[in-house]
Order: sequence, then structure tokens, then C-alpha cells
Amino acid sequence: MSDQGAGKGIGMFAVNSRVEAFRGTMDVQSSPQGTSITLEFPVPLEHTVGQV
Repeated sequence: MSDQGAGKGIGMFAVNSRVEAFRGTMDVQSSPQGTSITLEFPVPLEHTVGQV
């Protein structure tokens, strides 16, 4: 997302700003069936040891 325009509302803009502050990404996909929002955050390797 680049800015708050195009009907995303200030709420999504605020969420995206926080996601980016944590070096994450946000993807929003809309269709006639609904909207999907995916948030991804980097996880340090030391938090994944033994979980793979």
C-alpha cells in the first residue's frame, strides 16, 4: 500500500504504517466474495530453531 487514498480509509493506513515500522508487509485482496488481508512480519532465525 502506498497511501490512504482510494477508499482504504485511515484505519488501513494506520495499520500499514505500524506494519511497515516492524519491517513487515500488508497485502489486501478484494473480490465479490470478500476481502482478504495478509500481514507478514520477519521472524528472527533464533525464534524458529526447533520449530521447522
